[in-house]
Amino acid sequence: MSMILKRKNILIGWFLFLLASFAYEKPIAILSSIDRLNPRLFDIATFTALFILPYLKKEKSFNPLFSKYKNLILWFGACAVFSLVVYSFPVEINQYVIFYYLKYLQELFILYVVYKILMQFVPVKQALIVFLLSGLFVFGYSLYEFYYGVVGEIEFAPGKFINKPVGIIWGPFGNTYFQIATYLPLLFILLLGYASIFTGLKRYILYLISFLIAWPLLFTGSRTGLGLLLITLTIYFVLRYKFSYGLVLVAIFSIVVLFATNNLSDKSFQTVERLETMESHDSNSLVGRLTIFSDFSLEKYTSDGILMPFFGGGFYVAPIDDKFRIGYGFHNIYVFAFEQAGLFGLFFFLLFLKEAFNYLKKALNLYSVNRKSIEFVFIAGVFSYFIAELIVGLAGHTFWRGFATNNFNTLRIIVLLMAVALYLRVQVKKKLISEEGVTTYVE
Repeated sequence: MSMILKRKNILIGWFLFLLASFAYEKPIAILSSIDRLNPRLFDIATFTALFILPYLKKEKSFNPLFSKYKNLILWFGACAVFSLVVYSFPVEINQYVIFYYLKYLQELFILYVVYKILMQFVPVKQALIVFLLSGLFVFGYSLYEFYYGVVGEIEFAPGKFINKPVGIIWGPFGNTYFQIATYLPLLFILLLGYASIFTGLKRYILYLISFLIAWPLLFTGSRTGLGLLLITLTIYFVLRYKFSYGLVLVAIFSIVVLFATNNLSDKSFQTVERLETMESHDSNSLVGRLTIFSDFSLEKYTSDGILMPFFGGGFYVAPIDDKFRIGYGFHNIYVFAFEQAGLFGLFFFLLFLKEAFNYLKKALNLYSVNRKSIEFVFIAGVFSYFIAELIVGLAGHTFWRGFATNNFNTLRIIVLLMAVALYLRVQVKKKLISEEGVTTYVE
């Protein structure tokens, strides 16, 4: 085996293991009573990444999306230091400030390795196969959990308990519905696109598998998950097909989801039931969530005044009315960026979103000459999910770490980097300038 082939196999093998690790986010070892400190498969992927660094190409390369995200994380560091030095939070609270920023640094390291790999190889087909296997694993785990899983009071860490309602699916993730609700819509749309490139029986089998993988969403109790699924599907169908045809397909799919699936078991249809319950309360209704801006006030933050608008109210612990909110905050991805990292944090976040949108549009236009190519359907799926995140994120948590989503935020960025890398790969073939080992991508 040549050295080049060996390097390729090692890098792609690690990358695929990383993708697979997101399908199981329960602790692989219980080392602490604080669940978030216990190691996951993602941490194994991080450790093994150290050993593949020598196989990465040494040439300088540039991915504009990674650069924008790196700037955001570096600013997060400044806000974390500011929280530690200026706000005088208790020591036990400062530990969480440090922990969450270290997790962002871990994420940045992983994304650096990923983007360096993607500058050499973009294994879309292999990635989709991993997503297919991951989705089947989550489906099987969720099916067992639905019929035979433990309910009631569950000890998820030494001395820590949580109540799990009957008929609710959390999957092989954390101890809430947050992660499965954001993970499955992404897999569903990517696999739906993958199925469409085939013909005959194989296509319909993959379609069926895609819908089975999405099935647990109906029993998570998550409005965010259902919203992500339907909005992603709407955007995807409009991209792939004529506008009117796309809307008809979405309408049919919605009817099947909301009514037919309710008869699969004698248990309550948890997501729709919870949706109806939540909508009956003004403060928790969708309209209430969208208009929650009217309740936002700097005066509610313990660390208010002139400092909070620029450095946030306390990185990942921002207290309101003297209550520290560890690992969660405003249920709006834009306000959340502001309260954690101030105006500059929101600015860097919006720059990242703008860059992602622009490059995804370029990638879609580039590959639209063959709408049945694996590259086009992958980019279309990523774009659809990305736009749905931005919409649902006005009233839900569809970005950032925290909110009991473990390491899923990293996967969000990885699929964006993959889509952008597909665009850059074509551009570098068109015009590649090499000067003293420096590789520059020119549009």
